[in-house]
Amino acid sequence: LMNKKQVMIFALLGALLVGPSMFSGVSTFTPIAQQEDTLIVGQTRGPVDLDCIFAWDSASSATYDQCIEGLYQYDLSDPDLAIVPVLASDHGTWIDDTTYEVPIRTGVTFHDGTEFNASAVKWNFDRLAYFMNVSGTLPEGQAITQTSSLYEFGDGTPLINHTVADDAANKFTFYLNGPFAAFQALLCFGTSFIQSPTSTPATEYVDTATGTIYGTGPYVYGEFTADVEVTFTKYDDYWDTPNAAKIENLVYKLISDGPTLMQAMTAGDYH
Repeated sequence: LMNKKQVMIFALLGALLVGPSMFSGVSTFTPIAQQEDTLIVGQTRGPVDLDCIFAWDSASSATYDQCIEGLYQYDLSDPDLAIVPVLASDHGTWIDDTTYEVPIRTGVTFHDGTEFNASAVKWNFDRLAYFMNVSGTLPEGQAITQTSSLYEFGDGTPLINHTVADDAANKFTFYLNGPFAAFQALLCFGTSFIQSPTSTPATEYVDTATGTIYGTGPYVYGEFTADVEVTFTKYDDYWDTPNAAKIENLVYKLISDGPTLMQAMTAGDYH
């Protein structure tokens, strides 16, 4: 049971959280002006690593998630988080315990105009193998991707032995080094997402300060201004027309300090 002192403390905290409007009877909240073509979202920070193959933090994934897609993703509207096809045209098939075949969606283009196909998928997983230093050819001083442990068995053996792209049949096949039941779920993780093989550096990470990411997602990446904002624009040729972006511009307004972020919200600086 709470003593009287605890009750008084909680009562005081409640009053402080409610704020001046509790006593004046008038709300101090001012809604942001209606901007039909722009959605402004308050964020405490921008991307730490813009390249999805290296990124680990939530602020980075919140950035590339608008622009880059994977073969599969979780249905966030489903309490059970069902896995649904995205750049795959359907769920994959286990040919045997270590061979997973994925049908590839057609009619999709990257933001730079490059055609999405099975070869683009292979290019991305070959790039992942390079940054995992699977072949031992990663130059000294170049960082191994910090997500590499997710793509390895406990003894350090890579999950993926090799891959085969078949553009004519629109299919892509993973050959694993051993059975791994959670493999489709791993393809929902950001490091498995697909970037344009034309515009993405094969042997360097995308530079967070000056680089650009090219995916197939509903928004095209604009620019990142440290401690200020991250900008995006609607991708007019997005393949999934019914689920295309409905708002022309998206802006992440960056305010690192929590109380200041709250004040900016009540002032109507973002939606």
